[in-house]
Amino acid sequence: MPCLRLTHAAVSFALLAGAAHAETMDQQKAEAFVAPFYEMLSNLGTADVAAGIAAMATPDYRSYGSNDKGDALPEIAAGLKALGTAVPDLAFRVVDVIPADNTIVVRGEATGTPVVPFFGVEPTGKSFRIMSIDVWTLTDGKVSAIHHVEDWATAIRQLSGG
Repeated sequence: MPCLRLTHAAVSFALLAGAAHAETMDQQKAEAFVAPFYEMLSNLGTADVAAGIAAMATPDYRSYGSNDKGDALPEIAAGLKALGTAVPDLAFRVVDVIPADNTIVVRGEATGTPVVPFFGVEPTGKSFRIMSIDVWTLTDGKVSAIHHVEDWATAIRQLSGG
């Protein structure tokens, strides 16, 4: 996929340009570092979300789903548990991991079938399959922030039959 390779190169170049002096996490370490998080997201019904995030995060960790202040661990854990209840078969698959400096970019895919009203759409047994992009910021070997975008608009369209 030439377009995908170009995207990787562009993202890596942009991330590397800002802090050439920082140590870059290699591909294998980056994949191993993020894997437990996505495993947890795929098992929200049984996972101890707060403990899982706390084990890999700095005490001041924040999750940014928009340009707001970012959620702290208690809000993140509650939100993810609610998501797991609404979509019990939720699964996140890591598609790509791009490490650079103190940043890891993860392109993923989420699938699931809501069992309660989801973004205003009544459950019908239909499933969604969407893309996600997460930008992890690392500080002293722990995640200090994740900026994330999930394509929930596509999920709503798929669930509503549009």
